[in-house]
Amino acid sequence: MKQSIKTLSMAAAVSLTIGTAAQAANSWGLDYEEEKELQAKVVDIACELSGDCPPNCGDGQRQLGLLTAEGTLIPVVKGGSLFAGGVDELLSSCNQQVHVDGLFIKNPIMHMYFVQRIKSRATGKWLRANQWRKNWAKRNPDIKKGKWFREDPLVKELVAQEGVFGIPGLEATEE
Repeated sequence: MKQSIKTLSMAAAVSLTIGTAAQAANSWGLDYEEEKELQAKVVDIACELSGDCPPNCGDGQRQLGLLTAEGTLIPVVKGGSLFAGGVDELLSSCNQQVHVDGLFIKNPIMHMYFVQRIKSRATGKWLRANQWRKNWAKRNPDIKKGKWFREDPLVKELVAQEGVFGIPGLEATEE
């Protein structure tokens, strides 16, 4: 009996260790998705394609991507926050190597990457890709928790100008 309890305790400890060490990206059930860690350089996509290279990858005003050692340029189109891009997650690593974990979408039309975690160069620990949400909260201190996209002043302004679907004159119905 003691041996069984000891064996069970050791198995539980090993599974907990493996579970935290091997934590991977969360699947979203998207077509063409692949849970994938990447080691790549953070780049300004427009700079890579055109040679127009403002300092610090455009200070958050440009689309960022990951350039692999093989020369593949992968746009980062989303971070860990709901409906938010990945620029805030990667801007501090402009023109530097990063180790990221997320979903690589290998759509035949266009490949893209949704970063969910970033490995800290300082500690070697995985950090959640939630910098965008933190930055948004600082810019909007009066808005409390909830679905940010329903409360964001810019989103509200755009919906007022362009309609719910982004098409002027086409409004949502109650149906």
